[in-house]
Amino acid sequence: TITVDVSNLINPDSRSVVIQVENHTSTTHISVNAWKYGTPESWRGDMSGKTQLWALIPLDDNQRFQMSSSNWTGLDMWIMGYGGREVAGFPALTPVTPSVNGVWETKTVPAEAIGAKAALVTIVNPHAAKHWDIKHPDSTDNFYSNSYAGWVCALVGLNASGQFKIKVEEKASIHAYLLGYITGNDVFIHINNLAIPDPPVNTWTPYIIKHLAANPNLAVLRSLPSGGTSCFSARKGNSLRDIQRGGNNGIYFYVHCNPGYRVDLRRLSTYYHYKLAAEIQ
Repeated sequence: TITVDVSNLINPDSRSVVIQVENHTSTTHISVNAWKYGTPESWRGDMSGKTQLWALIPLDDNQRFQMSSSNWTGLDMWIMGYGGREVAGFPALTPVTPSVNGVWETKTVPAEAIGAKAALVTIVNPHAAKHWDIKHPDSTDNFYSNSYAGWVCALVGLNASGQFKIKVEEKASIHAYLLGYITGNDVFIHINNLAIPDPPVNTWTPYIIKHLAANPNLAVLRSLPSGGTSCFSARKGNSLRDIQRGGNNGIYFYVHCNPGYRVDLRRLSTYYHYKLAAEIQ
């Protein structure tokens, strides 16, 4: 286990960070865990091949979190964004896996999280290309997505009763767990993910994130469908660094906006599309 101190990298009032972990070993199986400092492990992913994992991790009062890995060789990690809002974590992983194949099922968060705007859900998919989907209970979106990497961290909107919907193609192959929840009037969930005009192929294209939030700092993007290495790219607006070089980690991107509420997007072919799932001030 290692302790990661990000106090010298982020604003002093930040309570959470978005991290990306990438495995360069190509074939080696690696398990990765990350959690708020001093709390039970609450985020985990299995990385096989050239795989990327994203997660939104709460920080302690000294802006620290902890990580462990079965093999650190070949792993890289980046801080992708940060915010003043803490993600309130559950004491332990709470299973929310559907019990029926191919059917939308309604799940309810524990009582402590009812009233929250969104829940953070991890979906573990041991087998490649098995389909799953997750949405706000009032959403009319109805599509599956592939998750080739076997693991993804999704942010899903909740209604006033603390409910959301989830659907899987094969329940024996996919497991879902609640990691935490976000409260507050500055969390804006798009009940139906907002379609973003398609950027030209292989061209960085600016996009302004300012639909429900007046001053968004963080955008949650959804890529459709999931793809292999370099299918999707997203970065903070006008950044010189490509902060997401592959879509094979799943279908959710957590992208920091620049002061002009801008992110830059790029896609590999006309087959891939983006939607905006949420904005956080």
